[in-house]
Amino acid sequence: MSLSRKEAIKLLSDEARLIIHRASLPHTEAPKWGLDNLQWYLNISKDWGLVTLLELSKQKPETLLDIGAYYGLVSGAASRLGWQISAVDMCPIPNFSGLMEQARQVSTQICNVSVDPLPFPNESFTAVLLNEVLEHLVYSPVLLLKEIRRVLIPGGRLYLTTPHPAALSKLLRLALGKNNEPYLEVFMTENDPYLHKGLTFFNSNRESRIWTAEELNQILPSYGLSVVDFYYYGNTISEGKNLTARTRIKRRINSYIRPIVKRNRLFGGGMIFIAEAANCRAPKQTLGNSSGSSEPG
Repeated sequence: MSLSRKEAIKLLSDEARLIIHRASLPHTEAPKWGLDNLQWYLNISKDWGLVTLLELSKQKPETLLDIGAYYGLVSGAASRLGWQISAVDMCPIPNFSGLMEQARQVSTQICNVSVDPLPFPNESFTAVLLNEVLEHLVYSPVLLLKEIRRVLIPGGRLYLTTPHPAALSKLLRLALGKNNEPYLEVFMTENDPYLHKGLTFFNSNRESRIWTAEELNQILPSYGLSVVDFYYYGNTISEGKNLTARTRIKRRINSYIRPIVKRNRLFGGGMIFIAEAANCRAPKQTLGNSSGSSEPG
């Protein structure tokens, strides 16, 4: 049964509170950048989490793979709907994640998806989440897209979110001489390269490439993932007891213009793609490395 926005926001908020609670317990590992940063990240995650959860709720809950899960906000909320979750990331899922709740019986594994095949058999999942991951890949996503298609059942769905580079607010920032990638200090001080399977990676996991809607509409079908729908979304969730008047006005305006934002690339700062796995596991590929190599192009 499809969720309402209110129901989806409540699920995400409940999951965020669970993560914060677990992170505050004395026997759990400390969040990498502290509790305040964790709270901030969970709050912004609700924007892409909301559109993902609303779309996911239209599908019968069965088996779900969360790629790049880490805190596991969205897949943790999905588990509350009855989804059986598996999760991978390039580093261990922290033990304060709600995915580590014993009753949920979530399978978690380490996997660098730029180089490593997904550690699951063919046609293992009815849905895959790829939330805010694609833009962080240092190398070509050819292997990842092949692997997503391999582990999805025919007709299974990929839910992909990624930043949208051409929103009006971002274009205005560029016109004013500002950058939409705020972490200049990461680029200037990054001195932690490491090798994995002969390729260089960085511990900061910074964004590496921003994708356009045109590019994703082109490459996803090339790897057996037929685009069912895509649209834009904005930062529309504001919570808390002490919201400023400006925030309340902004939230009210956003509620009115949401239908316009979805189909107008000038307004939404993020994109969601819903793609369905084709019946054939080896589609004709017109882009990227078609040699079948496990190394990225």
